[in-house]
Amino acid sequence: MNTEIIGQVWDAAAGKRIDIIETFYGRFFERHPQYKRHFPETMDHQMEKMVDAISTLARCAENPAVLHPHLLKIGRAHKAYGLNSTDLHNFKAIFVEAVADACPDIWNPQCERAWNDAFNEVIIPAVEEGLRA
Repeated sequence: MNTEIIGQVWDAAAGKRIDIIETFYGRFFERHPQYKRHFPETMDHQMEKMVDAISTLARCAENPAVLHPHLLKIGRAHKAYGLNSTDLHNFKAIFVEAVADACPDIWNPQCERAWNDAFNEVIIPAVEEGLRA
């Protein structure tokens, strides 16, 4: 996983982070309306939590001792929703797409690989572990 690229992309998106999350949720609910029932009517707090979570990933990607417990906590917090690997991969696909669309000037195949690797190698396995806890 190329943590340097993840940090660079997230830094480049500094002024667009809420827009990325809004785009993400709009597409997520459009393509997977079954998830909407799990979210509050007003999404402001949820969007802030998502920005914080992704910022933690970008800052701590090279430090598994910090990142892993945070991801486990996210998994445990989502356990009641009965999520599985397919749900997490649905999330990943749309999130990576939203980041790419927000950062067209720097986005390239290496960025896409870095973000997908982060989800596939670190985020999804740790969240799944939290879901099983």
